[in-house]
Amino acid sequence: MYDPLFEIPDRNARKWAMFCHLGGLVRITFFPFGAILVPFIIWLAKQDEHPYIDEQGREAVNYQFTMSVMSLAAWLAIAVLKWIPIIGILRFPLYVVPPLIWIAAVGGAIYAAMRVNDGDDFHYPFSFNICRR
Repeated sequence: MYDPLFEIPDRNARKWAMFCHLGGLVRITFFPFGAILVPFIIWLAKQDEHPYIDEQGREAVNYQFTMSVMSLAAWLAIAVLKWIPIIGILRFPLYVVPPLIWIAAVGGAIYAAMRVNDGDDFHYPFSFNICRR
């Protein structure tokens, strides 16, 4: 694991780590799975160059995967509740959830990119740990 107390990431490492987090902004274009693929491709290409890129790329992929799964689950819940007559009216408040997840994903990626560009060791407050060391 990268330890910021013993090594300060150089400018190039911070730049690529920032690009890993900003890769999640592909979500804005509504490209399916692009928010996961872009950080994953950058992480795979650059993970051997610096431990900071490896750690932050893994964080970005895990977070974007988590946001995509949560968004898919919210849309599936809306679709399932649509066909249940008594509970069908309860799906309308659920329409607020996917946009909130989208805002959290985009805002989290921007915030993480700013922190990583400063050289901070950033970890998202919640994400599935899919890519492990």
